[in-house]
Amino acid sequence: MLESDKFVPDLHATFRAAFQNLYVGQSINLPHLDQEPKHFAEGYQGRKLLVTEQMIGIWNELSKDSDHSIKRVLSGSICVGKLYISYFLASKAYAEGWLILYIANASDLNVESSQKAGEVICRFFLVLNKDILTATYFKQIIRYVDYDSKEVEIIIAEDILDLIKLADCKTLLIVDEHGILFEKDPVPLRIHLLSPLMNLNFWGESYKFACVILTGTTHVRYEREYMKNGQYEFWVIYIGPLQSSVFDILLQLHPILKIQGIKKEAKKVTNCVPRKLSIYLVEYINKLNIIIIDIDCFQQVLKKFEIEWIDKILVIAQKYYNDLPKNEKTRYYNALTSMFLPSKPIV
Repeated sequence: MLESDKFVPDLHATFRAAFQNLYVGQSINLPHLDQEPKHFAEGYQGRKLLVTEQMIGIWNELSKDSDHSIKRVLSGSICVGKLYISYFLASKAYAEGWLILYIANASDLNVESSQKAGEVICRFFLVLNKDILTATYFKQIIRYVDYDSKEVEIIIAEDILDLIKLADCKTLLIVDEHGILFEKDPVPLRIHLLSPLMNLNFWGESYKFACVILTGTTHVRYEREYMKNGQYEFWVIYIGPLQSSVFDILLQLHPILKIQGIKKEAKKVTNCVPRKLSIYLVEYINKLNIIIIDIDCFQQVLKKFEIEWIDKILVIAQKYYNDLPKNEKTRYYNALTSMFLPSKPIV
């Protein structure tokens, strides 16, 4: 794995140049990490990432000096851009030379054996870190290896997780689509190697350089059953729609949606939810194969789009809502209503 050039991210210097002097609304042409999240770059903005206040806020929290480990669960509904936040954090950490384990889709860990899961962890870690691993750290992750054993990958993967926890420099573990591991029988109960992805106490408070970010839409079961004793209150960050000023910049990237009157209507119907705009609305417009020439024409398109969108999203939102813990239902109901059905009253 160390000698393989099959999976090669762009240079650290490329990331440093792209992620320096960050400010809200900054547009970054994203360099390539080894992996990319689900639905990444599918919208009309391609590989452009717009920096948000929430991205900078989370990064500042992770990067500051701390006396304890930092664990955060990025929670929220579909389409709000959680994957862009996690990709931003992974990219910024890579630019800063942190030790990183970035898993863009947790389904890669939903495999038949611990050995396969170990292979995934080893590959993803070594791809991003092999050029910055010191001799000391490298010895640490291979110290217990018996090369005649069939469990080499498992042993190294366990030591990689320990290294992320125990290293004396900043480290970052990010697992996107984390909720997939808990949709049915929890994968970490079947594959003990993955138990640190279920039990956040593994990343105890004393490990002051360790940062852990878990994200997922289908996260309700994990949040309800495995986050105990106030963990939810302190560790969950709710990801909402883009702030208005950043959404305006996203609209400016589209030849039609940037037109002043049309921009206002697009903003109203999407309520600043990025994927609802950049994928669903734009796809709908393209599918109609019409030329939008004025606001009246666009408003007619929007009316049809909103009817179809409401039918589609209500099914998803209802399933999401029904799985919530009772004490969270009111908050999520209001959030979902304002996000996806802005014309409907909040009760």
